[in-house]
Amino acid sequence: MSILSVVFQDFKLFSFSLGQNVAAKSEYDSALAEICLDRAGLENRLASMPNGLEICLYKNFKEDGVEISGGEAQKITIARALYKDAPFVILDELQQLLILLRKLKFTQNSMKL
Repeated sequence: MSILSVVFQDFKLFSFSLGQNVAAKSEYDSALAEICLDRAGLENRLASMPNGLEICLYKNFKEDGVEISGGEAQKITIARALYKDAPFVILDELQQLLILLRKLKFTQNSMKL
């Protein structure tokens, strides 16, 4: 399944760091995670977070965790799909496609990470 990356309408984010949520694993490439968040339209929100990629999502485990909106959560899942760098991305909701079309910075190399 390494050729597919799927973004479901019903997704889960974890009470781990933002970077770990993007990579969906504990060890991750921080530069790549930042690029993916930027392409998903979260560059301003990332810049405003005090610990950047290390900020914990939600306050389940850390009191200084950050609460995110539903739209931000969707963008994080899109960044997760981009991080995987699969040739095909499947979106099961039209709104996700609109987010991509509106927020992604399309260039000839936009899908090359």
